[in-house]
Amino acid sequence: AELPSLNAVADELDLQRLRLAVADALGMTSANDDPEAVSEAIFNLAIHSFMLALHSMDDQEESADALGLPAAVVELIANSLAAFVTAGCASGEGGLGRLQVLGSQLDVISPLIFGGLCRSSSSKKKEARRRCLALRGLCVWSLAALGCAVSLQDFSGLELWEWSSNDATWAMTLVKGVLETSPEDLGSLQLGLADPDSSSITLPQNLPLIKRAAASAALGMASPDVAFSQATGDDLEGLAITVQMRAAELVLHRADTAIALLNAGLLPVLLDFLEGDLGLILQLAGFLSTVSQTELQGDVGWASDEQSDLMQAMLQEARRASAIFASHVESDAPAVWKMLASVFLGLPGTWPAPSPALSLPSFLHDCAELAFSCSPSEQAFDHFAKSCLNVLGRGCLVDDMSAALAPLCVLAARSQVVPTTTPAGSESSAALELTSALSASSPEIREAILHKWDRWRGAPLPPAIDQWRALVRDGCPQEAAPQESPPQEPARLPPPPDMPPPPARATGGGALSHLLREAPNEYRCAIDLQLMMDPVRSPAGFLFDRGTLSKALKNSGGLCPKTQRPLTLEDCPRVPELRKQIQVWVRRVQQVRLEQQQQQ
Repeated sequence: AELPSLNAVADELDLQRLRLAVADALGMTSANDDPEAVSEAIFNLAIHSFMLALHSMDDQEESADALGLPAAVVELIANSLAAFVTAGCASGEGGLGRLQVLGSQLDVISPLIFGGLCRSSSSKKKEARRRCLALRGLCVWSLAALGCAVSLQDFSGLELWEWSSNDATWAMTLVKGVLETSPEDLGSLQLGLADPDSSSITLPQNLPLIKRAAASAALGMASPDVAFSQATGDDLEGLAITVQMRAAELVLHRADTAIALLNAGLLPVLLDFLEGDLGLILQLAGFLSTVSQTELQGDVGWASDEQSDLMQAMLQEARRASAIFASHVESDAPAVWKMLASVFLGLPGTWPAPSPALSLPSFLHDCAELAFSCSPSEQAFDHFAKSCLNVLGRGCLVDDMSAALAPLCVLAARSQVVPTTTPAGSESSAALELTSALSASSPEIREAILHKWDRWRGAPLPPAIDQWRALVRDGCPQEAAPQESPPQEPARLPPPPDMPPPPARATGGGALSHLLREAPNEYRCAIDLQLMMDPVRSPAGFLFDRGTLSKALKNSGGLCPKTQRPLTLEDCPRVPELRKQIQVWVRRVQQVRLEQQQQQ
């Protein structure tokens, strides 16, 4: 196609002609074409594809699975991004500016992508399946476009945060779409760009690299670098930024990240993807421990009584997020602890940490803190601890044995495991092996362990630690006093029932974050108080998001999350009139945001 005709087609918001134009754009490799002119033409096509997505919202059918986009429109956007990357539009003169505009356009439609990938109930309908695959392809190509400007080897949580408009939920949604993409899923969607009855998502050649970079970036989202990235020198000029304010900002950012992980449903997808990747599994332990924020269960210095009411409110918001995260992540505990234990299997003679911050003692400390929110079963702890003690027995992975044994004992106590000298049946238990290791330790090591417990960073140590403390202090286990029940972990701080949504804050600046925070109460799901994408009404009168309710029923064994009575998805009809109201509200908010971006 000639460049002038391509531009002419791009000016028309017509799906079929845009399909043909994108097909031509994908084939624009002739050396006779002006590279910069080609880039500009393909960039204009991509922009018009996004505009078509916004207009398509007005014509959605009320029976759609979620507040999403038609499959054909999603395919068009994904292929426009594919053309953008293939033609090298992100490089050369004006490349960075084009990327910034595309990022803004993606931000505007992010609620629709979130609805299609994270809130749609599973459907076997051809259109729903087609749209889901196209949405995943869109996520892949969006990060592939960013990869043209940022080396994927250096892609971090900070780059992901900035690309997702400082919106944690949007960032996690993008990563989920990327990780769920496979060549097998999209193998049948390679051809037929100009055929209205077939899909046409192409795939980048470096898909494995994009997926690993995306996973690593998601696991880096809770870092201080990301939390404080918006605080520039100009922004802070004239403001007295205290240590307490910084601490509160970091805690709230991590609370946002934890809730975003849940909203996007990313954790199970991450667990599937990380299998066998020791470096990323080490990052996973640190990430989950960090966003669980177990240290908030004790006294928090920056939010003491002397601090302002604002600080107290921020602490309560963060504690609420921590409690919600703990209540949801418990269902993934078996998979989480199986993966963490896999670090010790087939371990080489050296620890595979990509950085000193991910040393074996640091990994064990993360696991011990994670156990407060996501406790392993007795069998899971036994497998984890025995695998760890087997590695420690080699004597070549740690210089300070106390730094490994101290968190391992805390993990045991949080798993309700106490010292013992009695074998469990015919096999040696982890409790017996850990007891023997401590008894055989030198006085210097035992003294160092006690010192580390006295200075423990994190949630308050559980009552069961007292029996491990006695063993370490005396060098031999003591018989525990008879108890009616084993010592229990200190109670977590539960979220108040039906607590209103948290107030809007400046920690997330994306369209998706804004919608999820600012939605009117009547548009919120009764389960998680998030914006409903596909509202349904239960026989008891509660309004739920259909995708959220489907997951809740699966986790509860078919019990209503509000009444605790038997309930099925079929008992809850869709509410098309409410869905239309939500659609109009979302469209209005998006239009305002688009106008603001155009003014900037």
